[in-house]
Amino acid sequence: MIVLLLPINMIMASHNYNLCPEHLSQKYMGIPYVFLDIPRIIPDEHFVDMFHEQSRYVRRLEKTTGYPFSAEEAAARSLEDPLFKNEYTDQGSNWRGFFLTPTRDTTMNHVVVDGEKEFPKLFEQLHTYLPVNSIDKIRCWENQYPIGLHRDIEEQYSGVPTSLRIMLDDNNPEPTFWLAPKPSDKKGWGYERINPANNNRQGVTDDAIFVDTTNKTGSNTFVFNNYEFCHAAKKNANYNKILMFIVPNWNWVDYEKLLDRSIEKFTPTRLNFNQEF
Repeated sequence: MIVLLLPINMIMASHNYNLCPEHLSQKYMGIPYVFLDIPRIIPDEHFVDMFHEQSRYVRRLEKTTGYPFSAEEAAARSLEDPLFKNEYTDQGSNWRGFFLTPTRDTTMNHVVVDGEKEFPKLFEQLHTYLPVNSIDKIRCWENQYPIGLHRDIEEQYSGVPTSLRIMLDDNNPEPTFWLAPKPSDKKGWGYERINPANNNRQGVTDDAIFVDTTNKTGSNTFVFNNYEFCHAAKKNANYNKILMFIVPNWNWVDYEKLLDRSIEKFTPTRLNFNQEF
């Protein structure tokens, strides 16, 4: 593992120290995702090659809330259930990838590269177009298998699409990233198996909402609601994608302006529901 430090102004003390203003919850309730009205983010020319050369399987090192199994428990469970993924092994790892910022996470093994140094063109665009005060973490992943519906631990703000993704490379012929409302009787952790495999549909549910980033001329940056909605991903073994995951410290005043402009331009789906959590 190579760990290289970035300038201190890129590091955020905690992903939730600058909490989302309460009024945004009702303003944006029911919107699963929206593309951001910013120019398309284009990575440096050598980014894709470097990703494939240096990314590694993201193996688990210890159990967490979302995966509450020790290595021994996971090994035993994988023998009993062929659909269960033992994330402590390369074969059972859901993703390959690397971090572009330092990470404090010790629950998974990570490759860390100095993103600002290696990809100056990419980082210049992030600084220019995203209304953030700082960035806590940036990682880029490619899923190895279909990923079931789940919520991330970071950025669970009721009613507000704040979880930030950028599709940096994707040769899939159709969208693969999708969302669905979180069932009221579930917490949204992956081990709950909210959407088991169904007739070769890779667990895609009838209420799935796909995020179509296949338009090569439009925005490839989107935000989604990580509280009332779960997200998932299909996988076609013949195609690849690289999805960037950013946990920012939003400048909420400027972010609200950008979100309003984006909603007006892209007119996202809006569901009428009021779930209790």
